[in-house]
Order: sequence, then structure tokens, then C-alpha cells
Amino acid sequence: MWIFYVNRGQCISSFGIKNKDNPIMEFFPAYKCYQNVQSVGFRTFIKFTDEQNIYEPFLYPRNNKVNQKMYIGMNELEIEEVNTENGLQINVLYFMLPQEKIAALVRKVTIKNISNNKKVLKSWTGCQ
Repeated sequence: MWIFYVNRGQCISSFGIKNKDNPIMEFFPAYKCYQNVQSVGFRTFIKFTDEQNIYEPFLYPRNNKVNQKMYIGMNELEIEEVNTENGLQINVLYFMLPQEKIAALVRKVTIKNISNNKKVLKSWTGCQ
């Protein structure tokens, strides 16, 4: 399995098996990936049950109350957004399924309340 990621949005812009002619998620050249990854790649949406607004982490750092980081390991990529304004820490971890006969990309999303207030969320994630 191969994965092409960029340092924008939720990172993964393409992945597949063997080569770029066998993509699971369509392969684009780098300049297109930088432009499109925030709307075509993986996305996470969070809705607070007491509000009408929908929050999408990892879009752009909106202000100094949002801190984004990327961690790269041998078989993993993790992104983290800490938003002190809404009191959430969101982590997305990508890794390839180890020791299996199939190629698979695992995506694990963790949402943590870092405020002192109780929060009720509706969350959904996906890929376009």
C-alpha cells in the first residue's frame, strides 16, 4: 500500500495499492493535492447539540486559540488540533493495518473535552 499525504487539511490526499495507477482514492499531482485536500480528502465535522453551527477541525488555524500539530512515525501519521475557544482536542491517527494479507488504511478519530464544562456532541467523519 502507498499513501500520499500533504501538510494541509486532514493530510491524506491519495492512497492505493501497487502504484498510482491503482488508487483507492484518486491520485493527483502535488500542486492539485495542496489545493484540494481540504475539500476532497478525509474530513471531520462536529456539531454541538445546543448550537446550530458545525465545526470542522483542521481547516485553517482561525486564530491564536487554535493550535495544530503533525506527528510522523515509521508506520503512522497523526494530526492534532487543540481549540481552547471551544474546549476540544481532536486527534486523527492514520496507520496501515499491520500483519494482514490485505492492504488497509486505518483512521482513528479521538475527540477530547479539555474544558471544565460538559459537552454533548454529534460527530461524523468521512471521505468525499
